[in-house]
Amino acid sequence: MSQVPVPDEEHSVVETSDNAQPSIAATEELLERYLALAGEDRDREFLSTTRAAEFTGKARRTIQFWVEIGVVEGVFVGNKCWISVDSLKRYLRRRADKHAA
Repeated sequence: MSQVPVPDEEHSVVETSDNAQPSIAATEELLERYLALAGEDRDREFLSTTRAAEFTGKARRTIQFWVEIGVVEGVFVGNKCWISVDSLKRYLRRRADKHAA
């Protein structure tokens, strides 16, 4: 387990396993899921980094960083990153559980 500083939170770190980066297959699967959905279904399962930042109260760059280090699942389509709502909720629950313990 390694710790990575969060870019916009001076005293925070994110714990990642050494293999936190998503595999190519997992990324392709997430992209396929994103592309298979349309309209409201896509909006329920994926958030833009801006919406994810609003949802969490974090900066957009922090959300992008979480995707880059593999603690949250996201897929880049063009120059936009789309965040899996389920993945984001799981990550936030893990952090909350860790701090509650």
